[in-house]
Amino acid sequence: IAQGVDAICNVPYGVPENEPAQKKAMDAGIIVIGHEAATAHEGTLHYDVEAFDNCAYGEEMMKELAKRTGGEGKYIQFVGSLTNASHNEWQDCAKAYAEKNYPKMQFIAKYESKEDQEVAYNTMKDVLRTHPDIKGVLGSAAGDVVGAGRAIEEAGLQDKIAVVGTSITSYAGELLKTGAVDLAMAWDPATAGYACMVVAYKLIKGEQITDGMNLGVPGYEKIILRKGVNGVPVIYGSAWIKIDASNMDKYPF
Repeated sequence: IAQGVDAICNVPYGVPENEPAQKKAMDAGIIVIGHEAATAHEGTLHYDVEAFDNCAYGEEMMKELAKRTGGEGKYIQFVGSLTNASHNEWQDCAKAYAEKNYPKMQFIAKYESKEDQEVAYNTMKDVLRTHPDIKGVLGSAAGDVVGAGRAIEEAGLQDKIAVVGTSITSYAGELLKTGAVDLAMAWDPATAGYACMVVAYKLIKGEQITDGMNLGVPGYEKIILRKGVNGVPVIYGSAWIKIDASNMDKYPF
């Protein structure tokens, strides 16, 4: 603020804690854009930019799983924590989508990995014992599919069970190569940061941000504009990325 910059793009570690400083910047005439701050209060950001709508992401995850299970069979879900809002929204929307579109898919349970690969690994080993005919696994924390994939690979079932979930190449790369993890989904933070900058630049130039507009950034070609729960306008892209054995070299993070 003291430097008199034109714009600030902030990814707050603690949304409420950053609000007073953001408001101060706005009062000083600075454009302030947030990322992963959809719960910010009105008047503390000009816009928040999100890579995607959580429910749409969960549905996409389920579509990818169903594609690999033939739209049938038993499946389980992992969340990092039963209180992690994003993880549970992804998985609840995935389950609702399956109930509506894949009647032959059977939900078994949602497990908490505590963001720990070893917990996911041991849980998956238990599931293989109690449900030897399991066909699919969905993961939320980056290590969920890694732990589950390890257990599946050890049991020699990598060609029988589909594993899809949020992760990145540095975590899941080896298992993507062997097929123990079928698909890692994520978002590119650099692209999200660039989208924030594009929004800031448009506002500096006096342009309007409108629902459905194309920001000219991959995954943000047709944005959705909504009010956040506490009043800040939120821009949603559809900027998930899908990483498998064939393209993992493109996403070396």
